[in-house]
Amino acid sequence: MKLKNLIHEIREKGLEPFKYLISSGVAFLINWFLFMILDKLIGGRLSWEFATIPAWLISSLTNFTMNRVWVFRSNSSLWKALTEYYSLAVVVYLIKTFVIMEFCSRVLRIDPSLSMPIAEVVLFVCNYFIQKKWIFRKKKNESDKT
Repeated sequence: MKLKNLIHEIREKGLEPFKYLISSGVAFLINWFLFMILDKLIGGRLSWEFATIPAWLISSLTNFTMNRVWVFRSNSSLWKALTEYYSLAVVVYLIKTFVIMEFCSRVLRIDPSLSMPIAEVVLFVCNYFIQKKWIFRKKKNESDKT
């Protein structure tokens, strides 16, 4: 009986990183698509700085929802998870936008349409482990403590 539970757990956890990759990919596509549209609509020297904000808000809410419900199947408090997720997301957004994208675009002269995917890949792995271990961790039931 315990072996059956172990096999089930390995299968479930084996799919988790794949599901995270899918949810991140969906959020990235939303973010990138909206960013490209808004960047062209806004125009000017600082257009990508302003284009990232609404694109990020919409894609991050999509990502939060998919990660909470589908990837990590979290039973933690919605408000606690939302607060923790957006605390992490704000830090990651600032690093992505004003460190990595700024460096790629202004120093290396990489087009913003390419610097955003570079920044996303750099931060992808860190985000997975932080979300898994802290933000969407499952509460232990009394029966799990035995």
